[in-house]
Amino acid sequence: MTLTSEQRLAVASIYYNATFLTNIALSVAHGRNAFNKGLDYIFQQSLNPVCNCWGAIRLNIHDINRVIICGPSDVIEGVWYAYHNHRNVFLRIIKGFDNAREAFRRRQDYALPVTLPSDIYSLATGNTFTITRSDFMSIQNDLFSTIIPPDSNTYDLPEPALLSLCIETVPSEIIGNSFYITADYC
Repeated sequence: MTLTSEQRLAVASIYYNATFLTNIALSVAHGRNAFNKGLDYIFQQSLNPVCNCWGAIRLNIHDINRVIICGPSDVIEGVWYAYHNHRNVFLRIIKGFDNAREAFRRRQDYALPVTLPSDIYSLATGNTFTITRSDFMSIQNDLFSTIIPPDSNTYDLPEPALLSLCIETVPSEIIGNSFYITADYC
C-alpha cells in the first residue's frame, strides 16, 4: 500500500460518490444536447454527498452558462462550478477502478498518477500521489465489504472554497449561441 490513510479516504470518497461526480461532469453535455433539440433543460442534483452542504443544485441552461462565464454567485453554484471544473480528475480516478480490475484480471501492473485539485482538497501528505492496482482493489474491497450507516458522512466529498466571481476568458463549452454571451451577462 502506497497511500496514506488521508489519501485513501479522498480516493474512497471520490469512488463512493461516483454518481454525483458523473452527473456534474455530464451536466453541460446534457444541457447542450437539450438546447440543440429545442428542449428546456434543468440540471438538478442533491448536495448530500458534499460536506456541510444541504439542499440541491438546480440550474437551467442559462444558469449553467452564467456560472461558466461569470463564476459562482453563491455556495450552491460554487459547489457545481468547482466539481465541474475538475471533472477530468474525478472521472480519471473513477475510471481507474475499472482499469485496475481489468489489470488484476490480466495479472498486470497498473498505476495512476493523480493530482487532486487544491481548491477542493488540502491533504497534509500532499495532493500529488500515485494510486496502484492494489490500492484501488483494497479501497474497493473496503467500500463493499462493510455496511455504511445511511447517516454516516465518512465518505462525503469536501466542500470547495468559493472561487472568484468572474473569470477572464469565455470557455468553449458554453451552451447555445453567441446571443447568450454579452457584456451584461454577469
